[in-house]
Amino acid sequence: EGDLIFFGIENSAGIEGDSTIRCLVRAIMDTAKQLPSMKQRVPPGWIAVNDELYKLSTKEQRPHITRSEVLEIAARCGLPHKPENISLEREVNLMLGYLHTLGAVLWFDLPGLRDLLVINPQWLLDAISRIVRNFGIHHFDVDKKAEREADAEWEELKREGILHHKLLAYLWADDKYVKQQKELLALMEHFSFVVPVKGSPKYLVPALLVRDVQQALPPHAPQLVLHFELASRHALANV
Repeated sequence: EGDLIFFGIENSAGIEGDSTIRCLVRAIMDTAKQLPSMKQRVPPGWIAVNDELYKLSTKEQRPHITRSEVLEIAARCGLPHKPENISLEREVNLMLGYLHTLGAVLWFDLPGLRDLLVINPQWLLDAISRIVRNFGIHHFDVDKKAEREADAEWEELKREGILHHKLLAYLWADDKYVKQQKELLALMEHFSFVVPVKGSPKYLVPALLVRDVQQALPPHAPQLVLHFELASRHALANV
């Protein structure tokens, strides 16, 4: 259909189990070669920095680094490549923006986020999944403490999609998140995963908002029945 090509794949045995998977891999590689970015000239120093970031992510298992660390790596890799025309800080900004468009890193030139470079996007996805998830299916070890220490707030998140700021201290209590809670929350606001409630330490989680009116009712909610009766048929006729 148009430029779309469909591959029927049976992946239970991995890449060696179905030759169609290898066909798909080749098709992806061939398509990638046609992307405009493949023909774009990139300074060698940018490639060297990207290689260093990849090593940090894979070999040292670093999910993120600071901007100051990026500047140090960039300087070691020979940036700026034309110091007479551009400063190190300016070229690093351009490089990070380019790597971000390729999906190699996540970096946002925004207040409160400029100092955080995510080199393993899965780290961010895992953090978001602590908040945005199906609570009946997906569970984490930190849930028990959140429920024990902040039961009312925990139930409000699950039932109504309202996140209290105090819950983050439990849901992001792991060492890999605890120091970046402020940045993680800012990222979730940037992507509209959460919406701050003005004048309140609460956030709406749009993906968790109740869609069923009956589900939104509190348990054992009293029923109110209103009965209207016209004074007479004559009154109805004159309406």
